[in-house]
Amino acid sequence: MIAQYQDAMTIVSKYGKPDIFLTFTCNPSWDEIQRNLSPNQSASDRPDLIARVFNLKVKALCHELFKKKALGEVSAYIYVIEFQKRGLPHMHMLITLKGGWKMHTAANVDSLISAELPCSTDDNELFEIVSKNMIHRPCGLLNPSSPCMKNGSCSKRFPKPFRAETSLSVDGYPEYRRRNDGRSVTCRGTSMDNRFVVPYSPYLTRMFRAHINVEVCALLHVVKYVYKYVYKGSDRARVRLSQTSDDATTHDEIISYIDARYVCAPEAIHRIFGFKMHARSVSVVRLQIHLPGFETVCFVEGAEQQALDNASARVSTLTAYFAKNQACLDLFRLHGSLPAGLVDSRNYHYFEIPEHFVYQNGWTERERGARTIGRMYFVGPADSERFALRLLLLYGKGFTSFSDVLTVDDIEHPSFVAAARAAGYLSDDSYFEQSMREAAAFHLPAQLRSYYVSLLIFGEVQPPVPLRL
Repeated sequence: MIAQYQDAMTIVSKYGKPDIFLTFTCNPSWDEIQRNLSPNQSASDRPDLIARVFNLKVKALCHELFKKKALGEVSAYIYVIEFQKRGLPHMHMLITLKGGWKMHTAANVDSLISAELPCSTDDNELFEIVSKNMIHRPCGLLNPSSPCMKNGSCSKRFPKPFRAETSLSVDGYPEYRRRNDGRSVTCRGTSMDNRFVVPYSPYLTRMFRAHINVEVCALLHVVKYVYKYVYKGSDRARVRLSQTSDDATTHDEIISYIDARYVCAPEAIHRIFGFKMHARSVSVVRLQIHLPGFETVCFVEGAEQQALDNASARVSTLTAYFAKNQACLDLFRLHGSLPAGLVDSRNYHYFEIPEHFVYQNGWTERERGARTIGRMYFVGPADSERFALRLLLLYGKGFTSFSDVLTVDDIEHPSFVAAARAAGYLSDDSYFEQSMREAAAFHLPAQLRSYYVSLLIFGEVQPPVPLRL
């Protein structure tokens, strides 16, 4: 999930921060589920039915969003499917809109998102749907034992205050219009007004008759939090095994626990059916950063030698990049230019190569305009040689070998650190500052602090004060 998170942040660096955070939850009362249940069955008895129907609903929602532009023209998106402990699936989606569709004003937000009960007289159908699916259940003083209660207050910050108009607040969390118009609905014996309405899209809520929370993402730190939330990984459960009979043997060990991944029946059947657990609009190719002879080799225990033999016949993304540049150079020397239809890889940085070439044990020209970007694996300053190699690849083009990377101004240096210094990348702290900015793009606060300490210890930063963010 960490790699998925970093891939997602790479998409952010390419296409900009997401504008919309959408959560879509399965509704067990959908007609497609209810009419296929046998007598005396409930939706929880048919995880296969829940999985199939929800998968179809996700496809239909994607069609509305990406083809019909229900919330605007989409530039990029990612989504993941998760499952509640009680079994119902839900989808978290982050959407980046194209420039002309971005919501910069309160009027833009109000045109797509509502946090108010609709008028029951003018639109009773939508009123009923919102009342059943988009109301935050009583909490706080009304229900202190509600699951959302943490340390005596609602973790979702309900009830919200009444507001006459929408405000895009400075902390990145918009405050939606919630007028005190007298509209309310009774929930569990309590009258709930606009302060308890979860933000929604009237169009999508009416169409799918389910809980579809639509929120605006405003600032980068909010985006990073949301991405962390989306890629938080599977639920886990801690199970204690014990014997309860009187004659059971007493174990001397400290209580044994199994720290396990929790998989409910709908998730299990969802995976068995081969349905997607996550998707994104842009493919991200992960590019290796390794020293000569240190390519990554994956193996199964007991088959190490076979894995090494197979690895010798393969080339990494990095060595294939060198080979492609060498082939382009040879053709240029032979013909004075590259033949028509061939792309000169020497014109691109290593991380740009996947946008123009496909990797299949070597880089070949991309025939179709698939949306693909590259991400070089992040390297910390503690691994000084790889850190320097990554710097050289980040700013240089056209390298044909490791020796070529080591060569600066016709002088081949003994190490990548020496080559980076000769190229001016490590001559002052500017590149450490750029490294901090790159790390800040996808690291969370604790990770960023640890990385900063690594720079101070291993990066020879002088003085450290300018690097503080």
